[in-house]
Amino acid sequence: MKIKKDKLIVWSILLAVVILISLFSNLNKDISKSELINDDNIIINQSEINSSEADDKIINKDDSKDSLESKESESIASQAESEIETVTESDVSSETEETVKPEETESEIIETSSEIIENQNIKGVWISYLSLMSKSEDEFKSNFINLINKAKDKGVTDVFVHVRAFADALYESEYFPVSHLVTGTQGDKLSFDPLEFMIEESHDLGLKFHAWINPLRIKTSGTPKSLSEDNVYNKYFESDPYFFIETESVTILNPAYSFVRELVSNGIREIVNNYNVDGIHFDDYFYPEEYDVSGDAAYKVYCENTDNPVSPEEFMCANINSLVALCRSAAKSNGTNVLFGISPQGNQKNNMKLGADTALWCKTKGYIDYICPQLYWSYDNPALGFREALDSWVNLEMHDELDLLVGLALYKIDTESDSGTWVDGSNMIDRQEKDALDKGARGVIYYEIAQLDKLN
Repeated sequence: MKIKKDKLIVWSILLAVVILISLFSNLNKDISKSELINDDNIIINQSEINSSEADDKIINKDDSKDSLESKESESIASQAESEIETVTESDVSSETEETVKPEETESEIIETSSEIIENQNIKGVWISYLSLMSKSEDEFKSNFINLINKAKDKGVTDVFVHVRAFADALYESEYFPVSHLVTGTQGDKLSFDPLEFMIEESHDLGLKFHAWINPLRIKTSGTPKSLSEDNVYNKYFESDPYFFIETESVTILNPAYSFVRELVSNGIREIVNNYNVDGIHFDDYFYPEEYDVSGDAAYKVYCENTDNPVSPEEFMCANINSLVALCRSAAKSNGTNVLFGISPQGNQKNNMKLGADTALWCKTKGYIDYICPQLYWSYDNPALGFREALDSWVNLEMHDELDLLVGLALYKIDTESDSGTWVDGSNMIDRQEKDALDKGARGVIYYEIAQLDKLN
């Protein structure tokens, strides 16, 4: 009987040992798994922290609609005094890369422009508001379908479509009134979603869709004919006239104020969060060339509160640089591969007059994914020839994730432009496209779709 008890004790001990070994092994597995999860969380959290830090150092994170509307009650004195902090010398010296350096952390979670393009050359075409104007839903839809089918037939890969040309929107927006392009009147109610329609139709044909925005323009001398009650100009001009710049030819938003920059970027964030766009695109409208910024209220307050104020030109560039960095951040805000690019004037000297520091944007990460200068000249143009202009951009210092595209002028074909040097212009466009690609450009964009039939 005692022997049996001893055997039972031995077997019990052995069983306990086996159980303990099994428990210990599983515990180790759980610990290892937990460590891996924790490591992943650290990486994810660090990416989120880096992304957040980048945004905080470049922009004011308060981008809610309520924060925009609360600005309506601010006085010019308090507004100017607070806003001028965004254009101090430290902002103007952004050429040091310090202000945009945190943006480089986006490479951890966002593919580079070259990866997005997938090594494919772009053959793009601009579709301006002039080609989209209609008076009904049916007219708008049939017109757009005809346009993109024409583009597809000509071998176009990407369409750059005006979706916000005058502080308005070809979609229902929290920030901007409905564009006049569908019904003829700004602010009308829509019976459909034009932007969703255009994106779906373009994607069905295998075309990439870039939302083309004029970030600051509100009105030219005759377009739109009237602004709706909920246009930002009518909402804020009486209480905050300094938010706007008016010349004889144009009315625009004043980018010296964070309210304006946030309004523009919020509109971009709204698009990328609600629509499957492939890109956000700006053209060359920034400060009006004829505007004397030395008389701007924001610049005057800045000078009064700064011991060594920068020049008006540097002041303009600082404001536009801040706008561009903020808008690129908004374009990337939903974590998708949305390209953000700008098509400035082809003459680099002219860009500085508008506050567009294209050289800085090209050499410093955090501003743009591609640059597309408008090289709208013939080879023999006496003022500036195509090859000379192209070389000035090819030789520009560019960061290693930037793509160069080239804008080409279909509208000049068979005209007397450039001292009559556009005879046989269709052949000239072919030559210019080849020259651009041979020089390392990733592709071209034609202006504009109404002239696309002029291509061979």
